[in-house]
Amino acid sequence: MIEEVEGKILDKSKWGSGAWDLEEDKAAWHDPISGYPMCLVRVSGMGHWCGYVGIPRRHPYYRVDYDDNYEYINAHGGLTYASHRNPLTKEHDKYWWYGFDAAHSGDLVPGMAILLKTLSSNHIPEDLFGKDVYRDEFYMTLECQKLGFDLRVVQDNYSFNYLSIFIFYSFAFCTVMQLIILDFNKPWWIYSITLLSIGLMFFLMYRSFVECQKFKHKYNKFN
Repeated sequence: MIEEVEGKILDKSKWGSGAWDLEEDKAAWHDPISGYPMCLVRVSGMGHWCGYVGIPRRHPYYRVDYDDNYEYINAHGGLTYASHRNPLTKEHDKYWWYGFDAAHSGDLVPGMAILLKTLSSNHIPEDLFGKDVYRDEFYMTLECQKLGFDLRVVQDNYSFNYLSIFIFYSFAFCTVMQLIILDFNKPWWIYSITLLSIGLMFFLMYRSFVECQKFKHKYNKFN
């Protein structure tokens, strides 16, 4: 699923030995479940991972800052990035990228001890980060997928709501048309359009329920 991206391998010798020694520093893939592009980038100085998910222009959160949509979106430590700039190429592209990082309380950051020793002349205890957990590439990949699932649910609900509104007004229009035409010999196509609108509305409701159940089943596999 993950396609490793060619790039300069960081010097990890100062961080000591750890799971990061066996990992790449960049990865990118297209998630088959949510349909969104995703990528991981390791921060050069500190060594922790950052995860990113790109959403298309039709998404309701397109060009929305990461502080404005915490109600429905979950990510490790919370969202910390929202931009048109692709995290890998550093250039603007057609996607709006949301990102998060693994440098929060409880996260083991490989380069943190080196940074503290550089900034402080006091002795740094060896077990200072003993209880912290390193969020490896596999963990961050799953977190990207979970973020993609949440974003996809928002997009599908948004699309279905607007489609439902369209069907509702179409049905209302057909009903008004019947009221306007008072004679009992109404054209057959008015009844046909009305019945078609009702049938289509119930069909869309059924399809939406089925798709939500399928997506929920896929989502639960990763939780």
